[in-house]
Amino acid sequence: MNTRWVLGGVSVALGVWAAVIYWPKGAEQTDRAPPTSSVADSEAPAEAPSPPPASAAVEAPSAASSGSSEPESETGAATLAQRLESNRLLKEARAASGARQFELYEDALTANPNNEDALQELGRLRLDDEDYEEAEKLAKRCLKLDKHNQGCRSTLEWRYTRTGDFESAAKLYDGCLEETFVKPGCLSFQAGAALRDGDIPRAKELHGRLAALQPKGIDTIVLEASIAQQSGDEDGARAAYRRGCDHGNEFACTWLAKRPAQ
Repeated sequence: MNTRWVLGGVSVALGVWAAVIYWPKGAEQTDRAPPTSSVADSEAPAEAPSPPPASAAVEAPSAASSGSSEPESETGAATLAQRLESNRLLKEARAASGARQFELYEDALTANPNNEDALQELGRLRLDDEDYEEAEKLAKRCLKLDKHNQGCRSTLEWRYTRTGDFESAAKLYDGCLEETFVKPGCLSFQAGAALRDGDIPRAKELHGRLAALQPKGIDTIVLEASIAQQSGDEDGARAAYRRGCDHGNEFACTWLAKRPAQ
């Protein structure tokens, strides 16, 4: 009895002593990871990566777009490839003639509807072809892109004046003479308006300002011819219209054709 009780007491004491030494304290009881052997670590399968959050998947560029050298276009804007194709067709249109020229200009605008040069040049062609409604549409599209585009503004002005709508034409240049930097188109139109009102001195004054800005401009030459004609100077008008025709102005050439020299 004595031997068994003594051995049992010794065993219990050793168990309590071991528990006190090896039992983790405080936060270590929950934070300490169980020990693992290096063999177990090397043989355990690698942990599969967790999928990225949904927000990261949305923000990351797709493989197709990241591999492309061409930037994505904004809504309504032409891509780089479309702009290059439009400019190529524009160059061909300038060298063409007749129906083919119109077709190439239209193709250039199909490739890039915002090609200002194509809008301006096709608008002028439509104007000369007396397709006034189409010329007006093209000029307004152009001015919507750049309200200061003088070529498109002139096309719209001539569309109005050639059809007798001087009121609409005048609205294009309301207050233009009061601007800090008066543009040639403003001077040309206001001089023409003065001529229509029979105010030749005013027309000459505005023409002088225009000639100072654009001495060899076609508007300057044609306006000089118009002032000379209205002043009764037929020879002066003919000489100016001849210069205008030499510059390719259709109106000047038509005027000369209708009034052959005696």
